[in-house]
Amino acid sequence: MTWSGARRGCEQSCPSCGADRVAGTQWCALCRKNVNNPALGRLATPGKRLGAYVLDAVIPLGVVWFMVARQDPGHVRGGIVGGRT
Repeated sequence: MTWSGARRGCEQSCPSCGADRVAGTQWCALCRKNVNNPALGRLATPGKRLGAYVLDAVIPLGVVWFMVARQDPGHVRGGIVGGRT
């Protein structure tokens, strides 16, 4: 096996970082920028995406809790500390 065709699939380079990329891909694997339009920005890392999923779940729950607590504050406190008599 020869290595003369090892870079056969890498026909273009990323306009942002200059790294070789496989033809037909839309995102650079090295700098995570869009190769067709670098002004679009970068792809989010898995950690940032996980944080966004957590916030997407926590914020609506907090809003619902706030709406319930605002309607009858004694009811919400009653479940926690014993409530009014």
